[in-house]
Amino acid sequence: MMFVWGGAFVQAEDLFDAVLAKAGDNRVELEAFITTSKNEHGEFGHRAAIFLVEGMSDLDLKQLRCEFLNENLDLAIRAREEFSWCAKLPEELFFNDVLPYASLDETRERWRPDFYKKCRKLVAKASTSTEAVQALNSKFFNLINVHYNTGRKKPNQSPAESIVQSRATCTGLSII
Repeated sequence: MMFVWGGAFVQAEDLFDAVLAKAGDNRVELEAFITTSKNEHGEFGHRAAIFLVEGMSDLDLKQLRCEFLNENLDLAIRAREEFSWCAKLPEELFFNDVLPYASLDETRERWRPDFYKKCRKLVAKASTSTEAVQALNSKFFNLINVHYNTGRKKPNQSPAESIVQSRATCTGLSII
């Protein structure tokens, strides 16, 4: 695939290589993540891993490890496979709204294993994504004891930071 970039034609592979170059010494972790994702989840996993890496901040490119990224991707794909309504989401929507390990600049942490365990029980009977969202919105914040409150310590808190404080703003609730 070819793109016009800065007035010149470049290959998509060249653009992706430029992204990986920003990772410095962590490039090996990202390449291992991409390889593992393809080996474990086929072409879909490969596309998902590429999507995540292409969207990473410079800091994430330099710091996130293969193990962390694989765990997040594995659990996101497991949810897609487990719930028929999730499997029906268009790939672009799944990649943008379900797959990411973070939303903004919040602290990077292993939130997905705990949330997967808790959320799967809440959405088990949902037959559509709308029903799943309604179940989560009506029960999940009470389950983790996080409620809207502007008295939080920082605006873009990670899920664990919001849980410790039992409060989050609209942004924090969206991150969760």
